[in-house]
Amino acid sequence: MRIEPAGELGDTEQWIADHQIMRELMLVGWAVENEKARLMVLGWSAVQVQHRLRMLRVSLEGLQSGERTAVAAAAATEEHYRAHPEASLGETLAAVVADIERDHLRWPARLADLDGLERSADLPSLNRLLQCSVELENAVRRICDWHMQVAADGIRAMWRQLTEHGRAGDEAREMAVEQVRQALLAARAASGPAATATATATAVTRR
Repeated sequence: MRIEPAGELGDTEQWIADHQIMRELMLVGWAVENEKARLMVLGWSAVQVQHRLRMLRVSLEGLQSGERTAVAAAAATEEHYRAHPEASLGETLAAVVADIERDHLRWPARLADLDGLERSADLPSLNRLLQCSVELENAVRRICDWHMQVAADGIRAMWRQLTEHGRAGDEAREMAVEQVRQALLAARAASGPAATATATATAVTRR
């Protein structure tokens, strides 16, 4: 597959755009060559698929804790509330969850881009790597879903601090995050992220 620039960019901007696109394509698992004024996608690459597997494993390790997501959700909720004080909780939830998914987690969008893409190769060893990638992607998708629930809990907790308790700034964010943190700690004995998310949502809703 050949990819050519769609618009007119300066040399520096085009170089940056090309390398951003190239990085994402290689993260999918494809071999990519950067030729003058175009990118050539050559097909599956065992080296690049192995790189994808490493990145997925690193992400799984980094996503074991939901606290950073709760912090990001509380901060984004306050920012959205200041910009749109007339917005309802439902509107704030939808907007902030989308921001967290796009800017904080990133993997949901990357995985969605590959929905329906056939992952197979004639070489058995490469085919096994591709199947391992699918399995790890499913694990990342599940834990990202859990983080989205944690984010929603953080948004609700922060919303109450802003609207019901009249708090703002560091105090409100700290109290909202602490509320989610305590719920996460209480749910840690559950069997996995999905169960933890359910228990967290229940605990936060009752506060």
